[in-house]
Amino acid sequence: GRCPRSAAEPLEGVAGVVLAGGRATRLPGKPLVQLGGIPLVLHPVAAIRAAGLAPVVVGKAADAELRAVVEGAGCAWLGEPDEPVHPLFGIAFALDELKCPIVVCAADMPFVPHKLVQALANAVEPVVVCEVD
Repeated sequence: GRCPRSAAEPLEGVAGVVLAGGRATRLPGKPLVQLGGIPLVLHPVAAIRAAGLAPVVVGKAADAELRAVVEGAGCAWLGEPDEPVHPLFGIAFALDELKCPIVVCAADMPFVPHKLVQALANAVEPVVVCEVD
């Protein structure tokens, strides 16, 4: 794999990754749940595109339905192994496959602002943003 290229010159070489490989035990099929008539997973994809990045969705390789929706929306798909199931694995998998810097969103982040994605992509130094419950 290699980093997908976008049309935006300043952001070239950075991929926008959407993690969609979780178990979704509280809401089965969460990435495909409709919000405003659009599957949840495609909301952060739209923000990534609006930020000028090429979107890549990381999901479980066996999830054919999710893959079909993602590819039908014109997104790149990375099918990760079934185990382990952890967001950090999805990030490591994407970094290993794409071989470029990434900005990461979760599939259940429908309201992530594209300007935040763009600012993170344009950061001179690597930035890690985390939230602790």
